[in-house]
Amino acid sequence: MKRFLLFLLLLTGLPVRGQSILCDTGETLHAPFTLTAPNVRQGGVSLGSVFTVGATGAALPLALLASDEGQTVCAGASGQALTLEQDGAQLALNTLITSAFDPAENRLQIGTSGEVGAALVIAVENPLFDTAHEYTLEITPQMRASGVPLQLEAYALADESVPTLEILDERGRTARLDGEALRCEGGAGRCTPLLGRTVYTAQNAVAGRPTDAALTLDLGSWPLNSVRFRVSATPHLLIIRVANDAPAAVGALFTDAQGLICDGVPAWTDGVSLRFSGAAAVTLTALGDGLSDPVLAVDGAQPRCNLAHPAALFYSLDLPEALVPVQDTSAQLTLTGDETAYVALRDDASGTLYLVIEGLMIDSDGQMIEITPTDAMGSANDFLTIWVAAADEALDPVVTWVTPDDLPILDGFLQPYTCDNAGVPELCHGLSSNLRGSVITLGEGRRLPLSSEDAVLTIPVFPQAVGGALRLHLTGANDTRGAVIVAIKLVIGE
Repeated sequence: MKRFLLFLLLLTGLPVRGQSILCDTGETLHAPFTLTAPNVRQGGVSLGSVFTVGATGAALPLALLASDEGQTVCAGASGQALTLEQDGAQLALNTLITSAFDPAENRLQIGTSGEVGAALVIAVENPLFDTAHEYTLEITPQMRASGVPLQLEAYALADESVPTLEILDERGRTARLDGEALRCEGGAGRCTPLLGRTVYTAQNAVAGRPTDAALTLDLGSWPLNSVRFRVSATPHLLIIRVANDAPAAVGALFTDAQGLICDGVPAWTDGVSLRFSGAAAVTLTALGDGLSDPVLAVDGAQPRCNLAHPAALFYSLDLPEALVPVQDTSAQLTLTGDETAYVALRDDASGTLYLVIEGLMIDSDGQMIEITPTDAMGSANDFLTIWVAAADEALDPVVTWVTPDDLPILDGFLQPYTCDNAGVPELCHGLSSNLRGSVITLGEGRRLPLSSEDAVLTIPVFPQAVGGALRLHLTGANDTRGAVIVAIKLVIGE
């Protein structure tokens, strides 16, 4: 009889709204996820366990088990751990809750004991799967509003295993979206690559293979109120990623005396500002240095801020002078060209933070980024580094530090601060390394490999630079055009 191991990763945002359930312990479960599990008990005892992980500072999560007869059990304990790895960068999730789970009871609900969200990891180990089996995840309006797609990943647990995943329609057949079957088998079909991903449990270390199965589903365009999916009977580990009510719209207040007040709590007194000319919508993701947490804010018609975002969970950098792992405290916000973004480390901490910028396009006029340093950046007397990577193959990006009149700024040797191809001295200012082999990992674990034609530029941030914007002009060499992904390293007060 084949042994089956199931892991479910559920990420919830802040704040959480929705259903409340009174547990047998007297605790109240808020806004639970609901998963219907298959009945696989075939004359024997089918046992398993459930693990959930609570976000730092959030209320402890609860696991609620409910049978068809209406029996409910809310359980809690401690003891397990799960580590997720993306391209060598690891995110360790230490469990706060564990409980017994019998799939014959069918329904599992996950939530928190307070009106806040938490990052949840649910692990179900089960030895009794001899046939293909189905699950149903109920989709709430908060899940759709998060903008984070549902991801299903099946990793083989035996060398000969070739997992199959398929999403089903109302009649139990393979569903189709935009004319394409929602099925992945042996790496063929509508598959999301799993290479570079590894999951560590107490019993297994499972690395993604080309023949493993994964599907990504945009819940905003999914017409049903639930997602029913089938997994093949081959030994495998299944991961589900889904977000509930992404916290991008937490209220922000900018004051002269206290700086940023984020969701009613002081965050920092001075933030680095960024503006993007002509950009329709820009997504900023901020990563810390592992010692201090970044806080993002946007000032405009609707001031808002973010302390951590589930969609930012798998962002990481593998760049020269910037090896930044995935972090559960990474922040993310989206803004338009009419708004101003601010970023700093929480509580005005000194350290290094990194930004990943998506949504920028280089056209005939290029793209301008204006960065206004803080007093802390000037006092550090350090440097700002920007990497510009083409997201379109036809684009050969160039970055130049310019004056308000769009003239290149020169160094003491009358050389312009500009870079076309990193690592080529005659085309790139200062010392730089060829970027071939470097990687920027974005949402959903999407990898952007950099090439020898991508650019990097390091510019000084002296005290006299404070109060004025550093203008970075992005263009395309030989009139090339297209989308770019930008990464920026900022040193604050060190």
